[in-house]
Amino acid sequence: SGRAGAATARAQIASPRFIKLAAASVVFAVASCALTNNMVPVLIGEGLDPARAAATAGLLGIGSITGRLVGGFLLDRFDGNRVAAFSVLLPIIPASILLGTDQSAGWAALACLLMGLSVGTEFDCCAYLAARHFGTRNFGALFGSITGLLLFGNGLAPLVANHVYDVTHSYDLVLAALIPLFVTTAALFLSLGPYPDPADANAHPAG
Repeated sequence: SGRAGAATARAQIASPRFIKLAAASVVFAVASCALTNNMVPVLIGEGLDPARAAATAGLLGIGSITGRLVGGFLLDRFDGNRVAAFSVLLPIIPASILLGTDQSAGWAALACLLMGLSVGTEFDCCAYLAARHFGTRNFGALFGSITGLLLFGNGLAPLVANHVYDVTHSYDLVLAALIPLFVTTAALFLSLGPYPDPADANAHPAG
């Protein structure tokens, strides 16, 4: 019945496993958007001229599209928790590149491609893991909740990152702070545990 479904959805949303999945999604959204939404000024700060910075940042889109395709391929063949963890650890490479290089269009291009690849893969992972861990009966409510939290993170991240820039006149502190956030996100994904039996996932909250 509708009441039973709503009660199950509420119990699933309150479960430790869903809280971990939602927390991983939000932390990654904040960390990734702090970089992607500010990629052009970050690249300008790296010494690229504005036109080159804007063109290079466009590689985020190519990476994201590729990430959606690669993510789907990997999720069909490997454990989704591990695929998600790998995808959110990948941005450590772009953050390190941007911290360690200056005035290098080639390194900047690689950083943008890898960052886009991570973002594209991670979004698919969130949807996949929500379905595998909690079933499809209440998928709309569960993934809708995660999407709402993602949008909150997307809005919060640029404000925080730009405030740090205003205080320090550099994005280096932001880039350095992203690394432990990506590690935290990976740990949360890995802590989700094995997929429950499909019948149990649809009938009961995951622990």
